Amino acid sequence: RREILGVAGVAGNGQRELGEVLAGLRPATGGQVLVQGRDLTNASPAEIIRQGVSLIPEDRLEMGLVAEASVLDNLLLKSYRTPAMTRGPFLNYQAARQEAQQLLSTFQIDAPHLNLPVQALSGGNLQRLLLGRELSTHPVLLLAFHPTRGLDVAATEAVHRLLLRQREEGAAILLISEDLEEILTLADRIAVMYRGEVVGLVRPEETSGEELGFLMTGGQIPQDSPASEG
Repeated sequence: RREILGVAGVAGNGQRELGEVLAGLRPATGGQVLVQGRDLTNASPAEIIRQGVSLIPEDRLEMGLVAEASVLDNLLLKSYRTPAMTRGPFLNYQAARQEAQQLLSTFQIDAPHLNLPVQALSGGNLQRLLLGRELSTHPVLLLAFHPTRGLDVAATEAVHRLLLRQREEGAAILLISEDLEEILTLADRIAVMYRGEVVGLVRPEETSGEELGFLMTGGQIPQDSPASEG
């Protein structure tokens, strides 16, 4: 808890597969997935979500959001069945709209109206909407796949602030990114992957982009190096 673990590696070295196993989107072929001591190895995505795991997928429109659905519908995908959002067997539209407006305000999502198709939003607003929905559930673990890919500087900084705030509120965050500067800036520890294996675990203050690049291409840090003690 209260940590950002960055996962660095050249594309195609197992980072995506690692995240998908943790999210229940790919079967594990070895090892265990433990969340707060509970074994979730090969559990369904629905069960993993129930145990407090949230996902920011790599492709926000294909996997994270329903492109043709409204801003309102996308914001409520995880909460529309909760008691606060229902009135008997029906959706409480007043409560739903109030909740959605609160999320728009809290996460500074620029959406002209709640009925707008979500695909009409900019990339930065799409990502803030996705983060707002996932973070509003107060996850114990957030899996973030390339959370700032394709965003401009202002949107990237906004996403970084949200991730750091979530860490301070007690969540564990697995940050998978090919942006070494992002990982060095945000992560408390960095796991480096090469050919499907973790080949190094280092702290950002004890390493550099050059050293990470060395590990990412199969190099090894001498055992007496400070980074090797992370």
